[in-house]
Amino acid sequence: MIGVSDEEKKWIESSCKCPECPTKPKEEAKKAYCYNDRSEAKPNAVACICPTCDVYKNKNFLGTNYYCITGRPITKIAGAEVHEALGGGR
Repeated sequence: MIGVSDEEKKWIESSCKCPECPTKPKEEAKKAYCYNDRSEAKPNAVACICPTCDVYKNKNFLGTNYYCITGRPITKIAGAEVHEALGGGR
């Protein structure tokens, strides 16, 4: 995870709701798409639960969902200064 302390990384991993999301590809073990970039698999946009996630709420990730499809919402996560256009983190 870019610009994240070990302590914050542990909180993100434990608070992340990606594993229970119906859109997340079942075969993928990846978590916290809002920090780790989009899925390498092809998620099927079923129902996004990003807005219910404590990571999403705590970091004020507003304006888009489906991070497993679009990628992380910001390029400089530590300060959250630079927002990327919809479409992702790559």
